Amino acid sequence: MPSIVERVKNAVANFPPANSVSTERLALLDFVLAEYEKKRVFVIGYLPPFSSEVVAQLEADPRHSLFWSDFRRTIPELFRKHGFAVIDASEAASVGMDDRAMSDGFHAEETFQVHALKALLRDARVRAVLPGAEAVLDRALASPRTNYWDPDFGI
Repeated sequence: MPSIVERVKNAVANFPPANSVSTERLALLDFVLAEYEKKRVFVIGYLPPFSSEVVAQLEADPRHSLFWSDFRRTIPELFRKHGFAVIDASEAASVGMDDRAMSDGFHAEETFQVHALKALLRDARVRAVLPGAEAVLDRALASPRTNYWDPDFGI
């Protein structure tokens, strides 16, 4: 409490006003990704989802819009700099879903994660690291028991 969109509107909790991504946190992420790169650990990243109402507020509110734009630009750039796969899944539509896949303003359910992983599998490096994953996801998505929240993995 309050709801996610109310937190954004009131610029409270995990949505304080900001004009850009924290340089200290960005430097820390850069360091960590560089360490993984050196150790040849393959990292897969994605910008997490928000409901369309929250995204609209982040884009429109001058207390958040510069940060939001910077976040969506700099984080993927940083992952790519280190040769890692990344997608911007901050809007459910980017992976073929809508707000019905969200449990609240910033938590997506499991079927959303299946769609996000399917999008990541477009990258040959991800397919190489997760062989067979696409077939499992395709079966789950084709199942009539899969809904907006729960994929049917046949378990």
